[in-house]
Amino acid sequence: MDNLAFVLPNWATLTRDEVVFYARLGEKLNYDTIWIPETWGNDAFTIMNTIAENTSKIKFGCGIISVFSRSAANIAQTIATIDTFSGGRTILGLGPSTNVVNENWHGMKHEMPLGRTREYVEIIRLILSGARVNYDGKITKLSNMKFQSKPLRRDIPIYLASLGPKNLELTGRLADGWLPFLCPEGHIVKLKEAVSESAVNSGRTMDDITVSPYVPALLSSKDPGEADFKIKEFISFYVAAMGPHYYNLVSSYGFGEDAAIIREAWNNKDLVKCAEGVSDELLDLVAVKGSAESGKSKLDSYRKVSDCPILMFPFKSTKEQIVETLEALAPGT
Repeated sequence: MDNLAFVLPNWATLTRDEVVFYARLGEKLNYDTIWIPETWGNDAFTIMNTIAENTSKIKFGCGIISVFSRSAANIAQTIATIDTFSGGRTILGLGPSTNVVNENWHGMKHEMPLGRTREYVEIIRLILSGARVNYDGKITKLSNMKFQSKPLRRDIPIYLASLGPKNLELTGRLADGWLPFLCPEGHIVKLKEAVSESAVNSGRTMDDITVSPYVPALLSSKDPGEADFKIKEFISFYVAAMGPHYYNLVSSYGFGEDAAIIREAWNNKDLVKCAEGVSDELLDLVAVKGSAESGKSKLDSYRKVSDCPILMFPFKSTKEQIVETLEALAPGT
């Protein structure tokens, strides 16, 4: 299978017409799923609804909704409504996000992220089941309520974004899918062992969990060097600015020196040096880049250790570059 998905490019600032353009293009090119992140720009659920209204078969997922951004009940009723109105095409991506987003944007203390994620998954599944909701959690307490609507699907897939040991254990125990980011193929294999062990301990197997890694990607036949630099800028932003998670991640698989250079340059407000801190070796390890042939080869490598890779475009990608990448790497080409 050559399943492939992509993240809606420049999701935070897209116009409605641009959302419709990329959604219809993805459907035409036989992409499996469009993923819509959410940070502090456009909200993911509204975009999902727009995609639903303008396509007929492509799936779409929110990847991810922070469990600090809304109540579990609000997330459940929203995803159930969009899923029903779209004919059952949604995937719910959840995660704790980062302290930067949760505290500086949502005004929520980044406390008990693992426990909150677990409670949200349990509550959302309970609400979708149609059962009366009585839940006595450490964070959320719900009493004697029942979802008034009847969802088209009571088993809407829930994917988790996880990297740390406890989050990986939770993914193996509860999730329908796993969304790692900035993980080379070998590191996915290593982390998947922890997910698999937890799944087995919970009476499940990896066959119950779809592995869908986010992979930075951009091709440009006109200027491949420019495309590569945009990917470096993208990677460096996550390593430097999105809390300690990605800094620690790239350090864990041998690029601590890169991470240190990136962080120092970011702190000094030298964004060019920050991007240059991403070595060519790190870029080759985690990104889809270069020619169409090399990009397909990299994706084939990811497919050997996952089920459906997700192309994620740098923030500064042009429409021309994005379209070229989507067309060149489209499933079946």
